[in-house]
Amino acid sequence: MLVLRRTAGRYLRSWFVVDALGERVDCGIPVLNQAVLLQGVNDDIAPLQTLCERLIDLRVIPYYLHQLDPVAGAAHFYVDPQRGVELVEELRRRLPGYAVPTYVREVPGAASKLPIRPDDKFALLTFRSASGPHELEVLFVGLLGSIRPMPCQR
Repeated sequence: MLVLRRTAGRYLRSWFVVDALGERVDCGIPVLNQAVLLQGVNDDIAPLQTLCERLIDLRVIPYYLHQLDPVAGAAHFYVDPQRGVELVEELRRRLPGYAVPTYVREVPGAASKLPIRPDDKFALLTFRSASGPHELEVLFVGLLGSIRPMPCQR
C-alpha cells in the first residue's frame, strides 16, 4: 500500500507523478491519499472537489481529510472543524461516496484517527506559556466534554 499526502489537486499534474502512480496501481498496489484541511489552501469546496476528482481520475482513493494538528507555527492554517464538516457534507452532495474522504482528527493516546461527525461540538483553547526568553502558544481543539489536561512532553 502507498499513502500520499496531497492537499491540492495542482500537485497531481506532473507527468512523473501521474506515471509513477499509474505504475503502482497497475501492479495492484492500493494507493490512498491523506490531505490536511488548511486555511487558504483547500478550505473551500472548489479545491477540495478538484482534489478528490483528480485523485479518482488517477485511481487514488481519497482516504482521509485531516483536521490540522495543533503544532507550533501553524495556527494561521487553522480551519474550524465545523467548517470542515460542512465541506465534507457538500462533497457528499457533489461526488460519489468512494470519492469523499473521511474527515478525521488525531487524539494523543488514541489507537487510531477519530472521525469528526456533524453533531460533534468543539472547543478551541489557546494556552500561552512564557518559559525563559520564548513564549509558546499552543492551539488545542477538542470535543467538548473530552478535554483533559495532558502532561507536557519536551
